[in-house]
Amino acid sequence: MYGFVKEKSENTHISSCEVLEIENKYNINFPTMLKEYYLQHNGDKIRLCIFTVDEEEFGVAKIVELKYGNWSLYNYSSNFPYFTGFPACSLVK
Repeated sequence: MYGFVKEKSENTHISSCEVLEIENKYNINFPTMLKEYYLQHNGDKIRLCIFTVDEEEFGVAKIVELKYGNWSLYNYSSNFPYFTGFPACSLVK
C-alpha cells in the first residue's frame, strides 16, 4: 500500500487500542492516515519520501515507531519527563 516502505520490522505490531492509549497519554490526535500507517507498519524502515503541500516541498526520512524500538515515542518521552509533544515543522525544504 505504501511505496516508500523499504524494510519490514519484526515484532513491532501495534493495536488500535495501543494507538488510542498513546493519543490519550500525550493528549494528541493522530490523523487517520497516520493511524492506518502505524497499524500496518509500526517500526518499518522507509525510503526518503518527498511530497508537496501548497507549493512547499517536504521530505520524511524516518517515521518514529510508537512502541517497541530504541527510538520509539515511549522511550523518547521517558527520557524527557517534561515532554509535551513534537513541534510542527518542515523536515526538508
